[in-house]
Amino acid sequence: MRWLVWGFGLLVWAQNAIWPGRILFELHEGFSAEKLPSELVELRNRVGGRVCLRFPQLPLKDPNSRPIWLLEYTADLHPAYVAKLWRRSPAVRYAEPEYLPMPFSPSPAEPTQTAYLPSDTIDNPYLRHLRVLGAWDSTHGDTSVVIGIVDTDVKFDHLDLVDNIAYNWNDPINGIDDEGDGYVDNFHGWDLVGPSYSGSGSFTPDNDPRVLPYSGHGTWMAGFAGATTDNITGVAAAGFQCRILPVKVAPDNQPLLYAAYDGILYAAQHGAQVINCSWGGTFYSQAAQNFIRQVVQTYDPLLVAAAGNIPPDTPATFYPAQYDGVLAVTAVDTHDVWWGTVQIGYGIDVATTGAGTTLHSYNGTDHSYFKMGATTSGASAIASGCAALLRSWRPDLNAYQIAELLRITADSIEPQNLPHLRYRLGRRLNLARAIATRDTPACRVTAWQAYDTNDSLFFAGETFFLKATYTNYLSSVSNLTVSLESLTPHLQVNSGPYVVGSLGTLQSHSQTTPFSLTLQPSCPLNAKLPLLFRFQGDGGYSDYQVVELPGLNPAYVHLDSAQLRTTLCGNGRIGYYDSPTNQQGRGARWTGSSDSWLFEGGLFVIDDTSAHLSTRAPLGGMYNHFAPTQAATHRTQGLYEIGEVPFLVSGGLSAPKPFTIQARAYALRREPANPFVAFLYRLENYSTTDSYSDLSVGWWLDFDVGNNPTTDRAALHPTLPMVYAYNSSSSRFIGAVLLSGQTLQRRLGRADTFSAAPPSYIDLARQPGTVTSTVGDIFVILAARGVNLPAGSSDTVALALVGGYTLSELEMNAEAALNWYACFVQGNEPLVDLGPDRSLCQGDSLVAPPGLSSYTWSSGQATPVVYPTQSGLYWLLVQDGQGCWGYDEVQLTVNALSPAQVNFTPGLTVAVGQPFTTSEQSGASYQYTWRLQTPTGWQTYSGPTLTYTFSAVGTYALWLYRTDPTTGCRDSLTWEVTVTSTTSLAHAQSTLVLYPNPTREGFVLSWAGALEGPFRLRSLAGQLLWETALQPSGSEYTLPANLTAGTYLWEVGPYRGKLVILP
Repeated sequence: MRWLVWGFGLLVWAQNAIWPGRILFELHEGFSAEKLPSELVELRNRVGGRVCLRFPQLPLKDPNSRPIWLLEYTADLHPAYVAKLWRRSPAVRYAEPEYLPMPFSPSPAEPTQTAYLPSDTIDNPYLRHLRVLGAWDSTHGDTSVVIGIVDTDVKFDHLDLVDNIAYNWNDPINGIDDEGDGYVDNFHGWDLVGPSYSGSGSFTPDNDPRVLPYSGHGTWMAGFAGATTDNITGVAAAGFQCRILPVKVAPDNQPLLYAAYDGILYAAQHGAQVINCSWGGTFYSQAAQNFIRQVVQTYDPLLVAAAGNIPPDTPATFYPAQYDGVLAVTAVDTHDVWWGTVQIGYGIDVATTGAGTTLHSYNGTDHSYFKMGATTSGASAIASGCAALLRSWRPDLNAYQIAELLRITADSIEPQNLPHLRYRLGRRLNLARAIATRDTPACRVTAWQAYDTNDSLFFAGETFFLKATYTNYLSSVSNLTVSLESLTPHLQVNSGPYVVGSLGTLQSHSQTTPFSLTLQPSCPLNAKLPLLFRFQGDGGYSDYQVVELPGLNPAYVHLDSAQLRTTLCGNGRIGYYDSPTNQQGRGARWTGSSDSWLFEGGLFVIDDTSAHLSTRAPLGGMYNHFAPTQAATHRTQGLYEIGEVPFLVSGGLSAPKPFTIQARAYALRREPANPFVAFLYRLENYSTTDSYSDLSVGWWLDFDVGNNPTTDRAALHPTLPMVYAYNSSSSRFIGAVLLSGQTLQRRLGRADTFSAAPPSYIDLARQPGTVTSTVGDIFVILAARGVNLPAGSSDTVALALVGGYTLSELEMNAEAALNWYACFVQGNEPLVDLGPDRSLCQGDSLVAPPGLSSYTWSSGQATPVVYPTQSGLYWLLVQDGQGCWGYDEVQLTVNALSPAQVNFTPGLTVAVGQPFTTSEQSGASYQYTWRLQTPTGWQTYSGPTLTYTFSAVGTYALWLYRTDPTTGCRDSLTWEVTVTSTTSLAHAQSTLVLYPNPTREGFVLSWAGALEGPFRLRSLAGQLLWETALQPSGSEYTLPANLTAGTYLWEVGPYRGKLVILP
């Protein structure tokens, strides 16, 4: 059973089985149908819609859950498009079409339906295969345990079902809603849809879940799960005395299960402890996943779903079986061998017998039986019967625990199947063992996160990390360890087992030390690779679980360094690789904005008769005419963050062209040079005979700039080769610029009237337009016309995305992009060389080339020379007179001497004839040189201490020079010694140190004892230049920027001295 929360998610875009005129969505806190933001009110009115709760009867037990809302509308717009418009509002958590599941069609084991003798002991080999007979030695189930059959129909009056229906004795057939629950005479189940349904409007529900005169898929499932057993009639079923609740969720005349999830809710609210879902589809729905989570949390039913039926060698993923919180069931034969036409996968929980005999009816009076084979529908229903029997035996367990007990006690069937099926069939149910087992742990990965130290895109050769949360659903386990194994040579596990320790029943543990993994160079593109978690614990406990990591070695790369963040994709798209799901990519996010201003965009190559596209197709689909040939690469090189990916023209209107396209995106890493991202497409014609002329190569872009799609605007710039969009308040602007100078092609349009057929793209890319501005849900075209590719030749088309918060800012940024490209292609960037990575001393300089227009250092300074004070990366961005940018960076280790600790005895004021002693007491292994001015001249001393006796009154300078012999770095400190004629003025035991001196930017002031400020700095003429409050001893002071190089007088309290400021 999957109770798994992903670290990153991949959704599925379906183009079929979509309910017209409806979308589902959730709102953020503070919003509801009565409190919609203005943009949603306007959009609702525009599409002729109404908003209501999708499941109004469902209470929300979890305070973190949000209600699921339904927008029903009358406008002739595809639900995928309306969902796209709806989720532009910041109030919307997600919006999506409402998908319609279908029952999984069974494969008859025999060419005709066969009537059997009235015996329920010979028909179903699954009773022995799944050890049901042994389970019946302990229990026959209980009539209080109900199996909900949510399906096409249930013929409740079939002779082999009539005694096992969960009749509602509180609401007999009398034309009255005796219970007051809104369902009149729901005595033997309910039909939520009615006999027919057109696809719009309200259902016409009734109390008859049959499809007369025949029976269908749902009746067959009811027979597998809960046919009346031991009644000398027909077949036996695992549920035995457990009851069946019929819930019809489709009209009589078609297999679309319009009310499938309403049926789950009805069954849960009417006492079903097990709900069978022998249906599904290959589409993922966030609303359906959230609904299932809410139903299970509120009513505790066990949802059992069929894994799906597929043609041979056709991979697929079916829902709801693969939703978190659902027991996924596949089918094997009675020898435990995979059928070959039913779904397998690492998300399968258990397998049951995929063949057997169940109920049928040729007409209204003939109650007959039907032999069925190779179907997960029947396998799911059989598992539901088993689950019901176990729930009657173990009423102390919740739905999660029942599912885990079925799984953990099932039998391994790996030896009977081919090696490539290992871990992909689940275990085959053993109901007798599940009934007999009272004490076993059952540990599962319930959440995981994969990450690295940068963008969490994992490319071949990279190492990344994984943490998980583990939950034990059953008996306590001690000394639990989890080890990780790769099931593919493309992924290497670098870590040993992780120790969890003890884990009690329903307790969880979040991993603290991550597993380390390395993606091997052999990894395919966009790979989804399996990892095996092995659980080991005391008492012989052993278990496993496989988790698949999607999106490895991706064919797309994020560019996050510029003021505009976006993604380059190997399928020709920009912004998002997986449009319109938009989970894999940045979109186009301008600095300061958390949301993307681009919904969808991508490359096209078009001529008069052919179109090769990567963007929107009719009916909510996407064109995929470009195919990546290898994974994307990402690197930083000087000023640039560079993403690169090659792809082929692999499809389109007309035959694919013999082109390879090398796409490269440049994001400049430093402001103010980076208000754009440039995309360079190098097209190569690898044909030796075919030439192509007058191609249009460019972008189709669906900009979503504001919250309200009805008020976005687009325009052609009158002077720049740019097309742009902005919102109604003129506070967001985004544009596309042609950099490479070919003939410009620009068009504007509205997405709600765009057919997305290839001829429409050809018209946009080839014909001139007359519209220079438009309003609404806009799209734009920007292309280079006249691209010629003779056989064996190549050409480059360069485009850029730019952003801004005003039109003037957007124009300035577009001009910056154009200027950058001109400098780039001509190689005119000014040369900057800061030298190799190295060590230097505090006070040493970094020098830039002279004569440039601007200097921007990483430290924020704008001068040609800086003086590093701390170790780290230093970079310099320069611009010359032509506007070209130059750049270099260097890693510096800045060596500085530790603070000096100087003591003066008796102080800095002494009397004539009184010995004066100074010593450096830090204990640092430096070389010390003292220079002392005396009445007879300058004296030099070595070592940390000097003693001198003055013979004349006066003021004398004292310098200390310290040198670190390891680094060669040095500094100097200076004081003034005042010599008086008497000892009464001496400041006994008082010391003050100011260093470094000379200095350039600041100094440290340290002293012992009491001292009062302020600190003052004067010119040599005594003019006060700077006064600042005295900070605690040892604090750093930064000199005012307006002070020039020279000598100054300083004073604080009784202390005086000179300070030298270097240039």
